[in-house]
Amino acid sequence: MVNMKKLVLLVHGFNNPDGINTTDKLRPFFETAGYEVAEPDYGRRLLIGVRLANGPVANGIALLTNFAVEQGYDVFAIGHSNGCEIIRRSTEAWTDGNGKVTAGAKFKSIALVDAALDSDADFGPNI
Repeated sequence: MVNMKKLVLLVHGFNNPDGINTTDKLRPFFETAGYEVAEPDYGRRLLIGVRLANGPVANGIALLTNFAVEQGYDVFAIGHSNGCEIIRRSTEAWTDGNGKVTAGAKFKSIALVDAALDSDADFGPNI
């Protein structure tokens, strides 16, 4: 049986505060194709903000993704620039301040556009 519940996350880059000029332009195409769309906007970040905030943003995306998977969704992610690094980091398991380990995001598939990633970047086991 084909899963009809589909969610796509559109994750923008650091110099575009809400994705309106990049990833958000994909929204109508996915909605027409029957996907639910989430745009986890994290605001504009200077480079130091990217360094400090990517982890917490990625952790939030992992929680959202894994909750949606538990609800029966196939979850896809599309990232642009720094959004690609956030998606990558969301696939790694992480430990919160209380020692609770949370699994990395369980995406069905990802697409990375103009990725701001190191050439040796590793993704978690769910990709």
